[in-house]
Amino acid sequence: MKILQIAPQVPYPLIDGGKIGIFNIMKYVARRGNKVDFAAYCSDDNVLRYRDMFEQFCCFNFIQHNTKNNLLGLVKNIFSRVPYNFEKYQSRAMKQFLLEYFRNNDVDVVHVDHAHMAWVVDVIRPLTKAKIVLREHNFELKIMRRFYRGQKNIIIKLFAYLQYKKMLHYEPAMCGKFDGCIMISEQDEVELLKLNPSVKTTIIPVGIEDELLQMQDEVKENHSISHLGSLEWAPNRDGLMWFIDKVFPEVVKNIPDVKLYLIGKHTEHIKVPAELQRNVIGLGFVEDALKRVRQTQLTIIPLHVGGGIRVKIFELMGIGQLIISTSVGKEGISVNDKEHLFIEDDPHKFASRIIDCLQNFNTTKEITQKAKSLMRDKYSWNTIAGMFEQAYRM
Repeated sequence: MKILQIAPQVPYPLIDGGKIGIFNIMKYVARRGNKVDFAAYCSDDNVLRYRDMFEQFCCFNFIQHNTKNNLLGLVKNIFSRVPYNFEKYQSRAMKQFLLEYFRNNDVDVVHVDHAHMAWVVDVIRPLTKAKIVLREHNFELKIMRRFYRGQKNIIIKLFAYLQYKKMLHYEPAMCGKFDGCIMISEQDEVELLKLNPSVKTTIIPVGIEDELLQMQDEVKENHSISHLGSLEWAPNRDGLMWFIDKVFPEVVKNIPDVKLYLIGKHTEHIKVPAELQRNVIGLGFVEDALKRVRQTQLTIIPLHVGGGIRVKIFELMGIGQLIISTSVGKEGISVNDKEHLFIEDDPHKFASRIIDCLQNFNTTKEITQKAKSLMRDKYSWNTIAGMFEQAYRM
């Protein structure tokens, strides 16, 4: 098959779940003998240094467009029916690219990543008879709903609520314009179909690369915890601050030499209470993040806002890392508490679980082995790519 894949960002380097999901769909679908043309937004020419990486798997096209928030755009959006988080991804440059592309190319499938790019379906539909599918990496309105409900600032809460109300109409309606909508979890599929029963859905989870399953353990620092995730994404930032404010003080009280390593963009700038500063180390961006994670005894996923599936939880289980997560953090994955990981939502219970794991770390080996086996048996990326091929042909 010949496939045009359209994404809202250049999915490299592989430093967050969004990029990992987009890149590995392209990589593994191409490895199965399909020809992939790839189009994505970029904000500068620095991405050209990844040319060799992309040329292994696709013919790439990077379209200049800045998707960062700006005050003028926010103000203008008050009068728009399209949510701001979606509207800012609409661009004349992408539309012009698509018009030119379909004048010179025929494809079997157009694969669109993320609802932010769903607007392109109206541009593409008159230009081709190809099947057009949307990959919902997250059900975005669910993230916004959790975000506004958790806000204490009344102005931000009101703005987020109004955006959520727009999303309630926009996202399900846009999903219905596609020939197929590939959801990432059963929970997201159920919620979408309640809002728009006409959407043709199928479920395909994310995968894990074989190389991760073969990684060997690193020497682990005693009484060490890690948090992996860029603080550019608000749910990561909010979840981490909840942990530092509500959970970590109790851990420090019981294990004074405990260390919490923060791995990911902007973690080096996080503000930590004075009494915890010796226990929290912000490392910022780390080139080999998973290697650094494996040097800690356990990893926390304290998310309270989200949708879809956390890609990093697949990777963490695949490398045999012990995980303590909130229910939101493991949402959409068929894992069991105390069998593949630990799940805690109450701050006191979260802290108690960490203390117990750190003080009795040698007893947790069976849990990490079962988690790794689950990833190996059900979630290899080659298997997932085969599921995408089937969805394209349906």
